[in-house]
Amino acid sequence: MAPKKGGLGRGINSLLSDNSLEENMSSQAVKLNILDIEPNKEQARKQFDYIFLDAPAGVDAGFRLAAKFADRFLVVTGAGPAAVRDAARVSDLLELMGKRNIRLIVNRVDRDMLSTIRMTVDDVMDSAGLPLMGIVLEDPNVTLAAAFGQPLLQYSRRRPAAKAFRKIANRLQGFHEPITLR
Repeated sequence: MAPKKGGLGRGINSLLSDNSLEENMSSQAVKLNILDIEPNKEQARKQFDYIFLDAPAGVDAGFRLAAKFADRFLVVTGAGPAAVRDAARVSDLLELMGKRNIRLIVNRVDRDMLSTIRMTVDDVMDSAGLPLMGIVLEDPNVTLAAAFGQPLLQYSRRRPAAKAFRKIANRLQGFHEPITLR
């Protein structure tokens, strides 16, 4: 898999693996050895203020690999009962690994659905056992931006999800941003 590097604006860069089926089939798979990553970790820390590792869902080898190298964790979950149980399991495993700086993002929140199942974001926090970093409301613009191949913040800056992501980014940098369901 050949990595793709892309700028996301204002000094933000990304390094993404190539997920296209045709290119993956024509390239040779590379077995990733954890010992190859360890020395490069410090080099990356010198170049970047933040490095985000997107772990696959679940708690398999991909999760453990990402967790091994991370200092801070954002556990992203939906508000449904199964997703919240998974978030609680991830939180427990991270703590067993000795990881401490763990925060929760509740994603794709639908206020009407929460009301119907008589649940609140506080209930999600309590069930997951994590402090809240942010709430991202359900927003069809996320799907539209992805369909058009554009970053959400360029596609729809003023929509709810884009606002939530900016607030989360500000909180990561230590700025105070209120957390609301608006």
